[in-house]
Amino acid sequence: MPPSQIAQQLIDATIIGIIRADGPAGLLEAVTAVKAGGVRAVEITLNTPGALGVLSALHARHGETLLLGVGTCLDVETAREAIARGARYIISPVLDPAVIDAAHAGGAAAIPGVMTPTEAWNAHVAGADLIKLFPASVLGPAGLARVRAPLPQLPFLVTGGITPTNVGDWLGVGAKALGVGSTLFHGPSIATGDFAEIQRRSAAFVQAVARAESP
Repeated sequence: MPPSQIAQQLIDATIIGIIRADGPAGLLEAVTAVKAGGVRAVEITLNTPGALGVLSALHARHGETLLLGVGTCLDVETAREAIARGARYIISPVLDPAVIDAAHAGGAAAIPGVMTPTEAWNAHVAGADLIKLFPASVLGPAGLARVRAPLPQLPFLVTGGITPTNVGDWLGVGAKALGVGSTLFHGPSIATGDFAEIQRRSAAFVQAVARAESP
């Protein structure tokens, strides 16, 4: 599947759950709960201890039924290893054309991080399939609307401060996908094994997207 089609799958999924944790304990169960709640894409940040092992285990458990990728990817070698373990998209907090090229060489979508219009345009020119605006909470939906006014062709994934309450605000100004971290993968719930709460949070995001997209 071409990287552009993977990006479209992420846009169709809309919500990307972001795992950032102190260790791998409980993460497999948490992802299963998120999937049960309706979220169809999950990113494992590479600064989570044991992240690549978690990725492999998730790929073995969920196969092609979940869009798996990695985040906080800063170098070519790690991008290649993540793809070998089942990552279908590579997300970075920064713009590095070499990482974009490595993702595409492995058949994965490339999603670099930006904060300014110039960075966003440079990411587009470098071949980014989606463009991660982070931290989106600094600009807010009104800021994204202003960036998109002269650059409407750029497909933004926004992360940072996304909640079920503001999902409609972000989608309403043209965000293509939304990355959600601790609001979804709630640390205390993972620590206590309250995976029903994780599933409830997942369903709340899916319902918020459905409301935002309804006529």
